[in-house]
Amino acid sequence: NQLAGKIAMGMSDLFSAYSFFDHGISALRKGHWANHYQLSLELYNGAVFCALENGDEHATLDILADQIVHYARCSADKMHVMYIIQISLHHQGKFLSAIEHGLDVLSQLGEVFPTEFTPDAVSQSYENTKAMLQHLSDEDLLNYKRVHDPMKETAIKFLTKLSQTMYVCRPSDQPIITMRIIEISLVHGFSSMSHLGFAFYGGFVGRLGDIRGGYRFAKLSNALFNKTDAAQSSAEGLAYTTQIIAHIEPIQSVVDLSTHDCKVIMAEGSAHDVLLNSFLRCLLYFWSGAKLSRVLESFEENLRMVIQYKHMTFLAMMIPTRRTVLTLHGTSVEQLSNPANHLNVDSNKLDNKANLVQSHSFRFNQMIIAFMFRRYDETKSFAIKYSEFNIGFWMILFHQTMNSFYDGLVSYWIGREENSPKWIRKGANCKLVIEKLAESSQWNFQNKLHLLSAEEQFCERNFEVAERYYDSAVSSAKDHKFLNEEALANEMAGYFYLETGRRGKSIQYFSEAINCYQQWEAHAKVKSLQTYLEEVIVMASS
Repeated sequence: NQLAGKIAMGMSDLFSAYSFFDHGISALRKGHWANHYQLSLELYNGAVFCALENGDEHATLDILADQIVHYARCSADKMHVMYIIQISLHHQGKFLSAIEHGLDVLSQLGEVFPTEFTPDAVSQSYENTKAMLQHLSDEDLLNYKRVHDPMKETAIKFLTKLSQTMYVCRPSDQPIITMRIIEISLVHGFSSMSHLGFAFYGGFVGRLGDIRGGYRFAKLSNALFNKTDAAQSSAEGLAYTTQIIAHIEPIQSVVDLSTHDCKVIMAEGSAHDVLLNSFLRCLLYFWSGAKLSRVLESFEENLRMVIQYKHMTFLAMMIPTRRTVLTLHGTSVEQLSNPANHLNVDSNKLDNKANLVQSHSFRFNQMIIAFMFRRYDETKSFAIKYSEFNIGFWMILFHQTMNSFYDGLVSYWIGREENSPKWIRKGANCKLVIEKLAESSQWNFQNKLHLLSAEEQFCERNFEVAERYYDSAVSSAKDHKFLNEEALANEMAGYFYLETGRRGKSIQYFSEAINCYQQWEAHAKVKSLQTYLEEVIVMASS
């Protein structure tokens, strides 16, 4: 049974593998840990791994894991199951417990960290890592020595998982963990997981404003991953590097690349790797301007996998953006035949400070729905709640960049309505973020920058300049295939002309916006804007 389980694992048939391991465990006799220790250890380790990947009940995994923790003869024999426990806690959304567990294991491996990290410590760690890397070329790093110390190799594994958990609930502390992965790798040699450290590091460098530098480390991470044995590595790095690459290369082509990666990972990677890459691909697909029916299909396919593997953390993180897609498309949840629709997910629990990423997404999507349907009071209320949620992420992800874009549009709207310099300054700060990104990718960010600039000039009553920016935002979105943002730029121009007393011209822009929204398949938005346009036409004729 143990050999059959290993063969099934090698063929990625983890359900059959678990069955073999389970039968092997059932056949063990009393006293097997004393009399057949190695066989018992291998059977239980195999069963624990398969239980995790198959999405079995966590109680089953815990029972199996407890046996290994109790009977293992040395700490080295416990490390595999301790790593599985670390992953399981993360999957269950027990992030603080996962961090505590990870730090405890790392201390056993000689990696001791303080309970909290100061901003100065983060800065110092970055400077140290930067100095270690500055004289090393990509070729040097791709041919770097391999790690031979088992404790350091194991430490890198735990650090990569801890870094991901830190991102969710203690993002301001994540860089310290990331830098330590790089430092251990450079001092002791690269492991099969070191590429993840460079993926995180690339995101950190990009967040600091060096997008090209981040892009370099993203490409390096992918090259390192391609040199490793997939069975000993993790494809999670591809999910994060794709996000960095999307800030340089046309997002539509990056979505195609991500689709290819997802197919490869589905054949070779773990369930978590598949879900993470698919989830982030869904978000990229939405922001790329793809037709909403296809975006919705992508979300539904991902949700079915989430249910299959019982990964409730991903479910909670996907729901806010899925709700935005459904609302724009004009499709109710009841119209979809998805098992996720029958789960009772409390909306209030999505605003959960134990999962800062989830809460951030929940508040942002509330704001964007209200903004897209021009419900001013709701938009302002949600914008205030969203503004209070200042997390300080140290990873550059495309959907967070889009948060800055829409936060800027909302802030300029509120600033104009309230005649508030505070909100206008907030819009200007968001514009600076997009302006910096446009230096690295005109394709992805030029139209966004021009639309924010148009709104800024509208606030400052520089109407002639605003007109030019609105038109360039429309043409740039069209040239770069952002149908969603071509529609939005036309709509924003329509409000501009209406509010500056040129109803006839506003009707032209609103009409073009409706045409673009129809092509994007935002049916509910089309209906809403058509109703508004009818009112404008009546006012114009009277």
